[in-house]
Amino acid sequence: MIVAMLLVAAPAMAGVSVKAVHLPRGGGTPFEMTCCAVEVNYTSDAPGQVRAFALDINVDSGFIIRAIRNFQSGVSTDKSPCVYGYGIFPGKFRDYIDPNNPAWTDPNYNPVAPSGDPDAKTGLGTDAITVELGSLYYGDANKPTQDGTLFRIEVIPSEFGAAECNLTLAVNSTRGGVVDINGDPITPTFPTNGTCKVTYLDCFPCWPPFGAASLTQYAEWLTVFKPNCWCGQAGVPVWNTQCKGDADNKTETFSKYRVYKSDYAKLALCWAKKETQMRFDPNCICADFDHRYETFSKYRVYKSDYARLAANWAKKETQLKPFCPVE
Repeated sequence: MIVAMLLVAAPAMAGVSVKAVHLPRGGGTPFEMTCCAVEVNYTSDAPGQVRAFALDINVDSGFIIRAIRNFQSGVSTDKSPCVYGYGIFPGKFRDYIDPNNPAWTDPNYNPVAPSGDPDAKTGLGTDAITVELGSLYYGDANKPTQDGTLFRIEVIPSEFGAAECNLTLAVNSTRGGVVDINGDPITPTFPTNGTCKVTYLDCFPCWPPFGAASLTQYAEWLTVFKPNCWCGQAGVPVWNTQCKGDADNKTETFSKYRVYKSDYAKLALCWAKKETQMRFDPNCICADFDHRYETFSKYRVYKSDYARLAANWAKKETQLKPFCPVE
């Protein structure tokens, strides 16, 4: 199979399409995929026609490819832990799989080619990866399906806030690109010239490393109708210190305290209000400093918010870094 991936011969007469799609909010699992996921899909003329894919993926505008998920792993079969598809990754197979006792669930085993291999991109955590996926099966019944998902990748900006990039797909010629069951290369089509727009219009980040709780906080932010005051330096106006106990985005006294009497007054006014009440009093959500509800009654402004305000009482902005929503 690995040799077949490397063969270069006259292009076979077959139709294969490879497409990248930025999933909408709410698409993909687990939750961290809901705002960061780009899904790479394929369609071919017949089941099992394609033996392997070798692709280069690049993103621009300061974005990075953080992780890869939702790929098939192992031989193409319905016997656990394997499923039909492209689960043989030559570079990682060499490094992590014992052919006599394959551990297909090894977390190190994924389609990203090792960056030190010939003509491989720089890898996860950078703006470019090379992926290599082959199929290995016995009997027609175990062939990969005619179309499906190869994998999903997490694509994130280097800074939170509204941002957009282009993601580009291309064949990796050194690895043979896309090849059929005979090892002959297939020239795939890439809809929209292999380019996918990755767009984040929201000001609140939904990915690490912006605080260990940022994924949970993003879900809460959606629940309470996307308050701008939670967005920190990406909001308009900029509101760096809301999560520290700053309910009004103002300084007080000659000393310019960020967390002080007017913030306490707003917290007191909004005390023990439920999530449903926030819909009719949107200003109160800015007194929800920890971005979580409390108790069975789902109070948005309650004891933990008071504790945060008290911990930062009479502090200046310079004393409250790192800024929100990072914790």
